[in-house]
Amino acid sequence: MKKFIYSAIMIILFAGCNNPLNKPIVEPLTVEELRSVSKKDTSFIEFYEQIQNFRQSFFDEDINQVKYGDISYKQLQKYIAYRTDSTFTKPIIEKSTADWNEKYGNYEHELDSLKNYWQNYLEENSLMSYVAIEFDHIDKDYYSYNNEVKNVNLALRLTPLKGTIQQISFTYKIKSKLRSDESESIYSSIYDDNRGSCITTSPFSTSVVRYWEVNYTLEKTLKYLSTAEFNRDYNITFEVSKIRVNNNNISEDDLLVPSVMEDYLKYPSLYEDDVIKYFFNPDYISYWEYTSKAIDNELRIKDEKCYNFIKAVYDSDED
Repeated sequence: MKKFIYSAIMIILFAGCNNPLNKPIVEPLTVEELRSVSKKDTSFIEFYEQIQNFRQSFFDEDINQVKYGDISYKQLQKYIAYRTDSTFTKPIIEKSTADWNEKYGNYEHELDSLKNYWQNYLEENSLMSYVAIEFDHIDKDYYSYNNEVKNVNLALRLTPLKGTIQQISFTYKIKSKLRSDESESIYSSIYDDNRGSCITTSPFSTSVVRYWEVNYTLEKTLKYLSTAEFNRDYNITFEVSKIRVNNNNISEDDLLVPSVMEDYLKYPSLYEDDVIKYFFNPDYISYWEYTSKAIDNELRIKDEKCYNFIKAVYDSDED
């Protein structure tokens, strides 16, 4: 019986020593080892490809091999598995969420008050308070020889609200009514052919209609539309950037709105954390940062070497 137990222990130890996953990650697996492991775990191939990238880049430096070269495939796989294991992360997230709510989750009322203040400020001082801009009609120029549309112009009605307007610069944005309730991404707000710029330097003290040619993208859409069809299918919004009223030059820069607040009013969910930190608490930590740190702390406890390795890899990628 003793011989049998001894033999069984030796077989287990021998098998463990010959397990390819016990190899250090700086050492490539043979084709046979890779085939053997991937048969048991099909996700291993993707994991191994990433390790190969590390060997070609991160482990190209000797100091990194010294620091982390003894980490085994099995050790790193086990560490990474913790990140996606809900039994590990769920209690951490629940506790850190409760802690975060107690420390930083009480700014809703302050945010509403701040938002109302700046919205009222902009309504009272906005450049749009000096002029009313409205879509009037679509104007088209035609070729004389074939009656095809040559140019498409937007006819816009401008009405001064606080005195004679000597010059004005503004933009317009055209959007389908079917999509008017959708949130606009930062990318589309910058790179969008459904908008245009307008400038007029002829003074006006009463309501006037002025004409601006649209860009090629808009022309393709508008050349086949009547004014009634445009009003049915599209919304158009305006934003004034510069204006001269009663001999006074006024621009967006004259509005004393912090840039972080301007961003927040356009994209509240993206800039809420920045606003809280700027106006209320310079030590504020966002929810995602707080919970991520809590998970990182527990991961460090699980395997400090693997934690430092992953962090060092990410830091090297940023460099």
